[in-house]
Amino acid sequence: MTPIYLEGWDAVDRDAIRKAFSEALDRELRKMTNRQVLPHRRASETATVRHGDRAFDVTFGRRPDGTVGEVFVSGPKAGSSLEAVARDGAVLLSLALQHGMPLEVMRHAITREANGEPSTIIGRVLDLLAAERV
Repeated sequence: MTPIYLEGWDAVDRDAIRKAFSEALDRELRKMTNRQVLPHRRASETATVRHGDRAFDVTFGRRPDGTVGEVFVSGPKAGSSLEAVARDGAVLLSLALQHGMPLEVMRHAITREANGEPSTIIGRVLDLLAAERV
C-alpha cells in the first residue's frame, strides 16, 4: 500500500479511498434500482403538442395512482433524425420518472431559450407535466 501525499494533507491511504468510493457508489446504485415498474395494462392519453413550427404526438402512460410514469413522442416525420432524438429523449424521461427523479430537477437541467421557453420537445413535455396539464 503506497500512501499519497497531497499539499496540506497527511499521508492518504489509497486503499481506504478506493473502499470509501466503492461503498458510496454501491449506495447510489442501490437507490437507482428502485424503479417503479408500470403495470402491463395502464391508462394512457395521447395529445398533439406543438413545439416551434412542428407538431408532435405525445402519449402519457399513467401509473395506477394516476401520475405519469412514461412518455412516448413521435415526430412530424417518421424515420427522421428529429423523431429519433425525440423518441430517445422520451425513453430517458420515462426512465427518470420511473426512478423517482423530481420534475423540477429535470426542468432546471434542460436547455432553454433566452425567454425561458424550452429549446426541445422534451423540455415542452416536462413543462406540461410540471403544470399538470396532462
